[in-house]
Amino acid sequence: MSVSIYAHVEQHKLGQVYYAPIDVFLDEHNSPQPDLVFVATRQLAMITSNGIEGVPTLVVEIISPASIIRDRVTKKALYERSGVQAYWLVDPKIRKSKSTRFGMVSTCCLAQLHRWKANSNQPF
Repeated sequence: MSVSIYAHVEQHKLGQVYYAPIDVFLDEHNSPQPDLVFVATRQLAMITSNGIEGVPTLVVEIISPASIIRDRVTKKALYERSGVQAYWLVDPKIRKSKSTRFGMVSTCCLAQLHRWKANSNQPF
């Protein structure tokens, strides 16, 4: 999935994709390290030598047994509160992904993720 996202972003010159570990400074008290982060071209100024200082367009977390509650509840609430446009949870065990565009939730197979277009309420 990460290869598909990266290839799509590069091909269409949509912004930058970053992989963990990278700090995302959402505010002065919260700096998670998502598994994958997409920053749209219009937001590239928020990328510094410290990490991403601001709210990225897309955050992706890969669920593990140890992180399931944190990813599905705590981080989801943090990203929504902070203004992240889209949050994808990937469960490699069942090969499914849950996509939350805050206000709209859908589930899809990993194989379909790279086909999403801007007009389908996804960040790209």
